[in-house]
Amino acid sequence: MSKFTYTRLNHLLVIIALLVGVAFRIWQILTDYGIYWPDEIYQSIAPAHKMVFGHGFLPWEFIYGMRNWAFPGFIALLLKISSSIKNTPEFYLTFIKSFFAITSLLTSYGCYLLTRSLRGNHVAGLMAAVLTLLSIPLIYFSHRALTEVASMPLIVFGLYFTFRSTKNYKTVGMASSLLALAVILRPQNAIFALGMLIHLLIIKDYRAFLNSLAIFIFWAFILGFMDYLTWGQWFYSSITYLKFNLIQQGANLFGTEGPSYYFMAIYKSIGAFSLFLLSGWLLGIKNKLILPYIILAYFLAHQFLSHKEFRFIIVLLPLLFSLTGIFFTKALKLKTIMVLTLFLCFRLIHFSEIKMDKISHIRFPLNKSAFNYYGDINRLLLLANKKTDLCGLKIDDFNLIWSGGYSYLHQNVPLYGGAGPGLEKHHYNYLIMKTNPLNSTYQVATIGQYSLLKLPFNHCKKDEHFSWRIDPTFSVPLNLPPKRLL
Repeated sequence: MSKFTYTRLNHLLVIIALLVGVAFRIWQILTDYGIYWPDEIYQSIAPAHKMVFGHGFLPWEFIYGMRNWAFPGFIALLLKISSSIKNTPEFYLTFIKSFFAITSLLTSYGCYLLTRSLRGNHVAGLMAAVLTLLSIPLIYFSHRALTEVASMPLIVFGLYFTFRSTKNYKTVGMASSLLALAVILRPQNAIFALGMLIHLLIIKDYRAFLNSLAIFIFWAFILGFMDYLTWGQWFYSSITYLKFNLIQQGANLFGTEGPSYYFMAIYKSIGAFSLFLLSGWLLGIKNKLILPYIILAYFLAHQFLSHKEFRFIIVLLPLLFSLTGIFFTKALKLKTIMVLTLFLCFRLIHFSEIKMDKISHIRFPLNKSAFNYYGDINRLLLLANKKTDLCGLKIDDFNLIWSGGYSYLHQNVPLYGGAGPGLEKHHYNYLIMKTNPLNSTYQVATIGQYSLLKLPFNHCKKDEHFSWRIDPTFSVPLNLPPKRLL
């Protein structure tokens, strides 16, 4: 085939990949009501809901100053916009999920640009974009309100501007600002910012280095000032976060995994294709690129921590896809993305139900299903939201942090978990529990294994001891900050 024919074929295949990637992301948004990890709700949407609507749970991290308010503040803006259009949980949750899904599509374009900035040709860039569009783990995470997901396009585009050209100082400023925003969202992303500074020193562009360093200092000032306004002390959230996780080893209280965890997660999520990722990484080393070393540093920083979750390293996939695209074109001499696109589409169709056990490794720990995890309970919370006589709700024998909480219920009434008061207290008149034929008289709706029950009374007694706080259940000492935003 002629070069022109190859070009037309490749562009057609990219359009097909884009349509397939969009379709699967929409399918995820419309069918997956579950959460990957409590942080997806309680580090983002829950505090934002409290900020915008004035009611809802406030997690302990936002009581003791463990997090800055940048990410929940941005989610609050999305909530404000969406609720002004239609104030229902179905609408504003779909709005938020759609926003993050769109940013994941932008990440695929960023991968194309990043690959070109690494001296990859047009076809290599298209391959990287297609891999990002059709990767099962990236589709799974695409719509989730996690800082790892939000920082992904910032890092990809930030590194693209880093490697593109340092002679244009607007480009350096853009790269530095994007990576700085990623650090504000997640402190571990400082490894990418440090990688940029080292790159500028290696190529001996000292003026760009100083400009970048000045921009990082400016954004550090913004972070510190934001903490001063919300917690009453400069850099309070950063200091508290690092103390809890590195000195007190508090993250280990949420579970630990062995050294093979990340290798298993990557291999099981993309199969034998992970060997191509390794090949692309090795070729990057051979070509004397700094990106493979940045990837390695980020991976090792997480590998040496006992608490491991796949989402922590998910940002590395698009970076590895860029290197893999270069490997396909330079080492394997591929001129078309046809085989790659057809393979990825077949894999998606074969795994058309992302809820299948094959993807269970994405969740933490490895033996749990990733898709719609406790999604049935969240769907019942959405149904409970429509009950005008609702004055209290309890989810029986259940830990509330694995539910969508008030983000889904969206009513200013008490919400209890399994440790909540008994029926005799009359603090709630609706109950979610595992379906039992003996309770069929009271069942309002049944979804999956769970049912929503209407209890035989219409009024609730006020619970003077009900708390909107989600306090820590561990013994690691924490100090209250000088002030709190909420």
